[in-house]
Amino acid sequence: METFDDRQDHLSYKSDCLFCKNFDPLYLTCSAYPAGIPNSILECKELHRQVRNDQVGSYIYEPELR
Repeated sequence: METFDDRQDHLSYKSDCLFCKNFDPLYLTCSAYPAGIPNSILECKELHRQVRNDQVGSYIYEPELR
């Protein structure tokens, strides 16, 4: 699994991750991907609307209520 690790550029992404309640913007991780969110999700090439084989638990995108 390829993960994004240039921390300074993550805000240029328009990923749903930025609006998910499970997202940790400091480390670009989430409950489903504690070791790093795959580039395909961060780059909006794939949506995280269903459980995937490469993730932890059954977490999926959940909008953060602001």
